[in-house]
Amino acid sequence: MRSHDLATLAQVTVRTLRHYHRVGVLPEPERSRNGYRDYTVHDLVRLLRIKRLAALGIPLEKMPAMLADETGSQTELLNQLDAEIDAEMARLQAQKTLIGLARMHDAAPDLPPALASSLARFAASGASPAMNRMDRDQVILLAHLAGEDGIDRLARVYGRLAEPDVLSGVAAVSRQFDDLADDASEREIDAMVAEFVARLSPLLADLDDGNDEPLFDEAAVAPLFDAYQADVLNRAQRNALAQVTERLQQLTEAPVDDSQDP
Repeated sequence: MRSHDLATLAQVTVRTLRHYHRVGVLPEPERSRNGYRDYTVHDLVRLLRIKRLAALGIPLEKMPAMLADETGSQTELLNQLDAEIDAEMARLQAQKTLIGLARMHDAAPDLPPALASSLARFAASGASPAMNRMDRDQVILLAHLAGEDGIDRLARVYGRLAEPDVLSGVAAVSRQFDDLADDASEREIDAMVAEFVARLSPLLADLDDGNDEPLFDEAAVAPLFDAYQADVLNRAQRNALAQVTERLQQLTEAPVDDSQDP
């Protein structure tokens, strides 16, 4: 029989047949005098065996030895394949769960679902497209750096900032920050810093979840955010943000009382 006949009987394509020849799993018969390859029923049987092994997920490179071994046990290989399928099913289930969360939160596929609703509220609060883009990018970075263990803590922080009693003030100061010009005076920067700190400092206690374990390695994170902010923020905005960060860090440090009763 010709290659087309063999492929039709085995319900594969001629292209698949040629691929099996190239990788050496199906021996290629000699051409007859008329230039065609002549296959036999034995080739059909071998091809059907190859199809069966492929359906089980057995790699092509393992097939020649298996096809040559008529009596050997393949239990170990089958156990390995079974474990790989279990792992793949778990991966697909996790993927399905993420898709479900994204749909539930009506989130963009590239956003962490746990943070998507907070970002949506920020975006609807009147912030500029540039600020929304910065919020999105920073959330993606933070979520990656926090990892699976820290994503819930990060979501609680953003969830608190997106609550109605906080969001309007945060959005207002965000718009003010967005409007801060590159050539802003020190007085304007100081006013911006004072407004930012006034809005955020009352929230520090709410945002403290009592977990002393850092969300991520700050020494590794800082250069990434410095590089990002250098690209998207002007001189005055970077100056203001550095001062806000420093002021808030000072406020979170527990005061040390060295006074003693006489």
